[in-house]
Amino acid sequence: MPTTPQTVTFTDSLRPSVEAGRYTLTVTQDLLDQNKTVDDTKYLKPAEHDFVVRAPQFHLDDSLVHGVFPPPGMNGAFHTVLPHITLNRAVLPWERALDPQHPTMSGDGPAWLALLVLSTADSVTPRAWTVRQALAAEPAVRLPALDTGALTDAELDGACTTVDLPPALAADLLPRAEELNLLTHVRTGSLALAAPAADPAAAVGTDSYSVVIANRFPADAGGSYTAHLVSLEGHAPHLPSATGQEAAPPGADQPLRLFSLHSWAFTSHPEESGGFRPLIEHLARPTPDADDRAGLLRRPLPPIEETPGQDSAAVRRLRDGYLPVAHHTSPGAHTFAWYRGPLTPVPPVNTPDTSLLPKLCTHPSQALIYVKDHGVFDLSYADAFSLGRTLALADADFTTEIAAFYRTFAERHAHLTQRTRHPALTDPRDALTRLDDLLQHGLQASLQRLFAPPVMQYSTMPAHRFAPAAAPPPEPVEVLLAEARDPGTRLGRHTQQISTWLTNLTQLATVPFAHLVPDRTALPAESLRWFHVDPLWLRVLRDGALSIGRSRAAAEPLDTIMHSLFTPAAPSPAAGLLIRSALVRGWPALTFHATGPSGTALAVLRRDRLDTDVLLVLYDGVPETVEVAEPHQGLHFGVTDTGVIQLRDLTTGQPRPDSTTQQPIEVPLAPHLRRSGRITTLDTGGLARHLGEQFPPTTPLAPSQFALQMLSSPERITLRRP
Repeated sequence: MPTTPQTVTFTDSLRPSVEAGRYTLTVTQDLLDQNKTVDDTKYLKPAEHDFVVRAPQFHLDDSLVHGVFPPPGMNGAFHTVLPHITLNRAVLPWERALDPQHPTMSGDGPAWLALLVLSTADSVTPRAWTVRQALAAEPAVRLPALDTGALTDAELDGACTTVDLPPALAADLLPRAEELNLLTHVRTGSLALAAPAADPAAAVGTDSYSVVIANRFPADAGGSYTAHLVSLEGHAPHLPSATGQEAAPPGADQPLRLFSLHSWAFTSHPEESGGFRPLIEHLARPTPDADDRAGLLRRPLPPIEETPGQDSAAVRRLRDGYLPVAHHTSPGAHTFAWYRGPLTPVPPVNTPDTSLLPKLCTHPSQALIYVKDHGVFDLSYADAFSLGRTLALADADFTTEIAAFYRTFAERHAHLTQRTRHPALTDPRDALTRLDDLLQHGLQASLQRLFAPPVMQYSTMPAHRFAPAAAPPPEPVEVLLAEARDPGTRLGRHTQQISTWLTNLTQLATVPFAHLVPDRTALPAESLRWFHVDPLWLRVLRDGALSIGRSRAAAEPLDTIMHSLFTPAAPSPAAGLLIRSALVRGWPALTFHATGPSGTALAVLRRDRLDTDVLLVLYDGVPETVEVAEPHQGLHFGVTDTGVIQLRDLTTGQPRPDSTTQQPIEVPLAPHLRRSGRITTLDTGGLARHLGEQFPPTTPLAPSQFALQMLSSPERITLRRP
């Protein structure tokens, strides 16, 4: 089933109304009399107000980083991509002026951020210190021309990281000033492609990001790299000119000091399979187990008998997801028992008859299963009960809420029971209604018989009627259920808090990983495993949590109430996926779209990273297929494996076919690379002009159009449940 179409729109830039810096607001007044000034500011003095517009300058908080590519720490074939960083703050690359001494007031100045890719061979070592130390005058380095007087002591004493680029490396690696905007744009939306937005305001929204692209491809031979988002503020005179020569000869033989706002490392090697597609394709093709089934969450099966149906009972248990564990019985005997957590490779089997269980288990022995044929116990549900009770006792807030619930219930139940035992209190009508009924049917008739004239006594006196019997009072359980479902009552408020906690428990949010996957061999490295969720295990888990602090008084109505209240009405998890892979570490915002057997979309009830490389996804149904795709920040920029750029239509964003062959038009990248020794960078301006020639009338591409041409769509793959 195809996913719902979504679009990503590229915009050249999103400019702030006022760039960061120091400003003075001056207000003057003139009094005129017949177009003649009657006061030349002698009394009406100009009013001035100084203010500072601040923005990140020397350090970038991690919360402003939406995503990076290649992923941090990833080892893969990245020699055909330009690294990039996606920022949550859409206006950030234009919030400061490249040249603070001569800011552009037209709103179209170059970006002040650039992404530099440094290899280990560049021998550049980052240095962590304070801003004050980094800006201290040193004759051996070129510092940015910044107004330090506008900086507060807190800013000067703040931590920062700098990199000092040798002169030759700076000349080869830094982009030209006219290229900075081509390497920066704004992105809005996700997934499918859309043409660039004509109106910059189109980029404004809750899903808008700024993107900064590097101008250096990792080498074909591979290597380790570090990407640095650097500030070029105050370095306008030090940037290479369009001719490739330094614009400011003085100091050209000195290293250039740059502030690194954010950095990450990755390794590129053409032969490595660390990219998204190799990793997800490996996960999609697991090694079949001994029963020729692959990708199920269970311990690997031992060899199975060749004769069908002759495998041992132990093998059948392993196949169904059980695990043998050491067990000490109450009399002290040492033996083993079977355990299976809530995640099962097949629909749960060997489950107890729920009709034999109480409405609410109050002791783990009620959920203990004795496997009579083998003389051992199945501890699965007894363990679930004990775990639920342990998790409840470990949470002080929940313990307080449920104790208050029991106390309130006991008080209300005793009060309602007392009313049912006193006939005078059973009438549900208010006092005025009962008095009126007495006058109409009792007292008034008696008075008429006593005081009416004899002639009228028999002709007008109504027949004697007895007051109708009062309606029987409602059962206490019904009243308490109504109160517990009303959040405006004291009992209802406690119920609401308990239900929220139990919903979280039902989604296994607090269940330790060892109970979910008791054997690490069931989820080895670089694996994806499918599972069902055992609803009875979840029910007994909840029973264990509800068993704490119970009073023996009114146990039966309490069980009835709690069974009705805390049996979840919301969808409970039915199945899901567990992934242990570098894919989770490198792409933490992977997108999943699951469909059931009938093709209907399934809802994700929980999606959590349990570890840096372990991801859990729970659905409200059993998925038949799951489409896994790179997140929209996984959109990356580069060329094909053959070193060409496939043109995209500037209006639709779709590949542009050749009018003769109907094949996508391809532009070789090699002529647009600058090579200086071992450093190879992209001639961004030249490439933008050449690509613009492919779209009459010939004009250099705008930043958003350039990004569209360099774009590689996020990859995706559809997995089918085994």
